[in-house]
Amino acid sequence: MERLIDNPLSLLPRWLAFRILPFLQFLDRNRRILLRFVLVTAVLLLAPLAGIGINDVNPLLIFGVIAFPLLLLGLHGLVLRPTWGPIVILFAAALVPISLSTGTESRLVDSFLVTLLMFGNALVVMLIIEKRVHLAPSPATKPLLWFMLVIWLSLIWSNIFMDPLADPAKLSKKFAFVQVATALTMMMLPVAFLLAANYITSLRQVKIMAAIMLVAAVVGATNYFNMQQVIEANTRGLFSMWIVAITVGLLLFVRNIPWPMRIFLLAIGGLWFYIRFFLGISWLAGWLPSVLVLAVLLFMRSKRLFLVGVLAMALFITLNSDYYFGTVLANEESESGNTRLAAWEVNWRVTGKHLLLGTGPAGYAVYYMSYFRHDGMATHSSLIDTVAQTGIVGLGLIIWFFGALIWQGYKLCRRLQGRRDFAEAMANVAFAGTLGTAVMAIFGDWLFPFTYTQTIAGFDYVVYSWLFMGLIVAIDRITRPPEEPLPESA
Repeated sequence: MERLIDNPLSLLPRWLAFRILPFLQFLDRNRRILLRFVLVTAVLLLAPLAGIGINDVNPLLIFGVIAFPLLLLGLHGLVLRPTWGPIVILFAAALVPISLSTGTESRLVDSFLVTLLMFGNALVVMLIIEKRVHLAPSPATKPLLWFMLVIWLSLIWSNIFMDPLADPAKLSKKFAFVQVATALTMMMLPVAFLLAANYITSLRQVKIMAAIMLVAAVVGATNYFNMQQVIEANTRGLFSMWIVAITVGLLLFVRNIPWPMRIFLLAIGGLWFYIRFFLGISWLAGWLPSVLVLAVLLFMRSKRLFLVGVLAMALFITLNSDYYFGTVLANEESESGNTRLAAWEVNWRVTGKHLLLGTGPAGYAVYYMSYFRHDGMATHSSLIDTVAQTGIVGLGLIIWFFGALIWQGYKLCRRLQGRRDFAEAMANVAFAGTLGTAVMAIFGDWLFPFTYTQTIAGFDYVVYSWLFMGLIVAIDRITRPPEEPLPESA
């Protein structure tokens, strides 16, 4: 019986078994080629059928049916090779504008769904298969994990201690669903950071991430200037800051860049700096991030170069003082400055009474609709939103996270100083971008997208910062000598 189970072919006549066995061995040796042949053949056969039914059926539905097997195959490969997870998230966020309806005004974007898939896969592997939780050592890990827990504690706390006169129904009949979706969105952004920190294990992966952003920069620039638009690129949020950081970082810190590539980087970085600092100068949150990362990169490369850059900027602004101090500053103060301060003051009327754990994810919108229907405005500040939604506990953890990560990034840049290679360049890019993200958390809502302004779909461009901030931990681990201990988790 055991022989029959081990070798089912023994049930067949000997002459037939000898003919089947070589065929099975052939299939096993060439299974990848055969799989590709089957997929290509299936697509070619389905294409005419799609053409026949195109007049009666939504073409997107037909495309979805054809692409679904390929999508399943791709997801299966992603689960088996989680090191590609951060790259797929970035590619989906930057260049694949696909989203699903939630039944509300917000949509679930593909980058969010991939992050959720990778998070579930990591949990299954660690908790069920490996039976241990292991994360890349970093002093920034512990506050981030605590913050992820506080998000859900604030959701429960805020509903238990909600003001009796506050009525969520005035805002939305699906407010409970909105809160859970917002909490999940806020949680998946730190998860994206952890995925990058843990699954980026080689500089080749970092090069692919930089290449994706540069491709998106070219596509986004053509779209911005209304050139031929074949595909779209997501250039919202801090996208331009990261483009300036990547291009300038490579130019400053990599010694042997071919001249064609050097010209390309200078053109792309200069173009996006021009778009934000000149064409978008009336918007503080548009130009300030790029100026910040440029200043940090110059400082980290050379104190003299930094001084030259500051003097050049000061001279330029002085020569155009009437425009910048007159028109630009006045417009910023009237359109954004005073409005932002008024919004913060109204928010404090709510947050001041819910200081410990806040009003929960998206929670202060309920109080706006109940008490300040005509005065409540979006804060446009992730710092204010964090304390409003998760209280001083959540705010303290985020400050701890940024402090620990910035310190680790600074030490990494100092350790790699003088190498003049890609590792040093991207370490400085991640460090400068982290500083820029921390500062812009005060003046913009690009750390966590607020549900009733950016909607959950804001995950698509907010995730840029979390992925590239995670490179500090990844590059620190990749470049650290074997004999040197990794940084301990705080």
